[in-house]
Amino acid sequence: MPLDLLQMKKLFWTSLTAYAAAWCTHLYVGTVTLRGFFGDASLAFLIYLSDSSLFNKTSHWVHLFSVASPRDFQLLLSAVGLQAALLLGIEDPNALKHIFVFWQFVSPGLLYLLLFYFLWRQGKIIWAIFPLISWAILSVPVDWASINSTRWAVPLFWMHFFLVLFADKKIRPLPLASVIFLGLAMWGGLYESVVMHGMLCLLIGALLWRQDKNKTPFLYALAALPGMIRTSISYMDVGRISPNGFHEQFLSFIFVHPYFMFIALALCFVFALWYAPRIAPSHFYSFLGLFFMTGGIVLESPPPSVWWQPELRFDYVILTLALMAWAGTMKVANMSPAQFARPAAIVAFLAGSILWLMQTQQTYDWQDCGRQYAVFKGRKPLIIGNHVASLFKPTPQMSTLPQQEYNGCLWDWATPWTDLLLNNRPVTQWPIMTFWQDFSFIQKDGETFLHTNNWTLTSPSLLESEADLPLKTKLYDLTPLYQKLGDGPFVTRARCLPAKESGSYWQPHLTALDDDRRRLMFVCPREQ
Repeated sequence: MPLDLLQMKKLFWTSLTAYAAAWCTHLYVGTVTLRGFFGDASLAFLIYLSDSSLFNKTSHWVHLFSVASPRDFQLLLSAVGLQAALLLGIEDPNALKHIFVFWQFVSPGLLYLLLFYFLWRQGKIIWAIFPLISWAILSVPVDWASINSTRWAVPLFWMHFFLVLFADKKIRPLPLASVIFLGLAMWGGLYESVVMHGMLCLLIGALLWRQDKNKTPFLYALAALPGMIRTSISYMDVGRISPNGFHEQFLSFIFVHPYFMFIALALCFVFALWYAPRIAPSHFYSFLGLFFMTGGIVLESPPPSVWWQPELRFDYVILTLALMAWAGTMKVANMSPAQFARPAAIVAFLAGSILWLMQTQQTYDWQDCGRQYAVFKGRKPLIIGNHVASLFKPTPQMSTLPQQEYNGCLWDWATPWTDLLLNNRPVTQWPIMTFWQDFSFIQKDGETFLHTNNWTLTSPSLLESEADLPLKTKLYDLTPLYQKLGDGPFVTRARCLPAKESGSYWQPHLTALDDDRRRLMFVCPREQ
């Protein structure tokens, strides 16, 4: 059935409404359940507030901190919600938790909406189809937790890219100020993806300079250069030895779950609308029916493993850069996306609606997993992951937990902080799920503190960061746990961890460390 313009407009607004409803549902459910405290967000929340009145101090400002790889600007943006709350005098712990979670989940979407608004104001809204695909289809899987640089980086990249793409021959104050601001943001970090983004913008800017005799796009593209240099240096220094999956594409081989097949199908559908403009629109409704059937299968399937989804952050960057290259090529060739923009937007909205609903379903699964974990961890004060239990001397106060059964809601090294914040009662238990964490109660200046080597969002072998936390603050009360354990380390180590026993994730990283850094992580020294 050929496309009818009136029907297409109705379908566009219907799909837009469905997308808005699904996204808002995800925001609401994620905020109410505090899914944002899954992973290192819980620790970030504590560090942000560590210099404030919530930690028995007088400051009304969040503590801004650094990590080994440059992510300063992302961490600054992540703190905005908390900072606003502190300045407004909000000190209720539950209110702060929900504000923090909501801000993390909503703000990347707000950046996209701000981008769409400026494109509309400039009469370029038709070009919004490219970042729309990036947001509605590609960004959803990486919205699994609240602290994630990629979620912030990509909409900022799009802003910089369009400033380059549509730069006037005359440099104007507002675009120039925007370019400078975004350049500072890219200098502030956002991983090695800054390098790829900068190279693409420089290439597009050079082509426009050559073709249109307009050097402004290239000058605007240079704003990414400081960030490219800083990120490259940081990557060569520590990033390449950091154990993460940010250096491979995941979608290319993970077709074992309908969720990922659906993402690939949506991208293929969008590409077909552009590549075969006569054939694809004439069969649009047939394709749409198949699309809905596939979406139904996705929603009836169990959610994919949350550990698969973090790997998609590199796919999100790479595929977004491909969309930028596509848009840049059309601009250089004096082409317009008008012919396929509306049907492609419909596909993006419908696909995004289904993907956001799947995220909502996964949030409920995460919540159920947390409840099961709360029941099965028992009542003993120390909960040890059974995969690291052999490293510690057993005591009557310890119980073991099969972490593998709770992979959907345990983020090993961040689990203590997650438990601390999600537990609205005085803390009576403490989990230790990794081989390198060090916790102890110490006496200092006549007061009791919790000492930890786990006060950074990166591995302590990359960035050493210890802290002494008050026993009781407005956010938590560790007094019952202290009464059970007393002064000294929580656990006594029976042996160090041989690097070869650390598993595929850690082994290459630990093997490369010298003995001093191994000692920090309780890893056995190199064999002589």
